[in-house]
Amino acid sequence: AGAGAVEVVGPMPCPIARISDRWRMQVEITAPNAGSLGRFLTAARNAKILRPGETYAVDVDPVALM
Repeated sequence: AGAGAVEVVGPMPCPIARISDRWRMQVEITAPNAGSLGRFLTAARNAKILRPGETYAVDVDPVALM
């Protein structure tokens, strides 16, 4: 990937994939800076990849990817 490229790994099941009858998936998105990540997420929302009614959580600079 290029120096300014956003990289996506997944989706894949979370280590604890089901909690209270809710299924969870994870995607790792790596971007060179916050602006690139924001533009990528905006484009994903506009393309209906991120859909209304679904819940998303963003962990910036996670300590561990368990």
